[in-house]
Amino acid sequence: MPSLFLSIDEMPLGLRQHLRYPRDLFEIQVDKLNTYHMTVPQVFLTNREDVWVPPKERYGGERF
Repeated sequence: MPSLFLSIDEMPLGLRQHLRYPRDLFEIQVDKLNTYHMTVPQVFLTNREDVWVPPKERYGGERF
């Protein structure tokens, strides 16, 4: 149904400022990319030497 959705440009700015990316979805993606970004099978399967760890720091008192 082509008329069901409008362009985001047509959304009032006041509403657009409140759009958020779901935190749970973000954390799931981060968890998977910590390991699955590796492209060398030896590193991925055996050594696990390139596992990413998300930072714990927060700057400026902002919560993400």
